[in-house]
Amino acid sequence: MCTIPGLSTVCRESYNDPEAVYRRLKRLGMDLVTVADHDSIDAAESLRRHADFLLSEEVTCRLPSGTELHVGVYDITDRDHAQLQCRQADCFAEHFPALETHNAHMLRAANRGASGLAREMAKAEVGGSDAHAMPSVGCVWTAVSSARTKQGYLEGLRYGRGRVRGENGSAWKLTRDVLAIGAAMARERLVAAVLALLALARCARAKGTAARAGAEPAGGVA
Repeated sequence: MCTIPGLSTVCRESYNDPEAVYRRLKRLGMDLVTVADHDSIDAAESLRRHADFLLSEEVTCRLPSGTELHVGVYDITDRDHAQLQCRQADCFAEHFPALETHNAHMLRAANRGASGLAREMAKAEVGGSDAHAMPSVGCVWTAVSSARTKQGYLEGLRYGRGRVRGENGSAWKLTRDVLAIGAAMARERLVAAVLALLALARCARAKGTAARAGAEPAGGVA
């Protein structure tokens, strides 16, 4: 669900259809496909039948300081999901083998800074589309050229053999996706249309400010 105060009961973070996401990624040439929702695996249920699909999740972890980290966990099971949700406070960043260094909605300077941090920490680098709207699906990807199997790909990510490719963020891209989410919500809930567009626009301005400052922390991959 949407985490913007006042909209959490009426707006979703994404209105992408999972099957449409899968088809788009295959058209773009992806050998493997994964969807990482925030603290949920429900949207991926229909995709489990595909042999080239990885069940993944973006887990919200909380440090003792109160800081939140969004951790990408790939190729999990239902049991893994349940255990992860019960242990969100057990966050040990030193055990993350990789950092997200290329987010499709962050400016080039912010992504460059994240890449530098990964090198300083001797972490592998991965990328993510952060695609809450269909136009952004597949605009960033991580390639492991030597991989021939799913396990070979995941091992390549863990040991730093991945190469991140794709677009950087911009104010235009973020605005486009925010408006797409607002339009989808309006089609689903016409009564909340005006409230949604105003609140989402405010959120876009705030995130755009954070992107310009490079203030958003890099995510991790476990």
